[in-house]
Amino acid sequence: MNEFEVLGIVTGVSKKSGRAYTMLHLTRDFTESNSQIRQGKECLTQFIDGPVPSGVYAGSTVQFEYTIGDNGYPKVCGVQAI
Repeated sequence: MNEFEVLGIVTGVSKKSGRAYTMLHLTRDFTESNSQIRQGKECLTQFIDGPVPSGVYAGSTVQFEYTIGDNGYPKVCGVQAI
């Protein structure tokens, strides 16, 4: 499940690198689990490089595209409003 609802958006410029960034506050339904009881929705924050992608706004539904980062873990390389 890779679909998230955008609850809030924060944009800024990094003091350290001087590059623009966007911080998306997101929610989605919990994934099913056999070992836990989950109720409500899962909330998370995702940082992305650059300005807010076109079509992404509070209340929209988005999905992420991933690539393998330098450390071998997935890294967000794109965001699409759906």
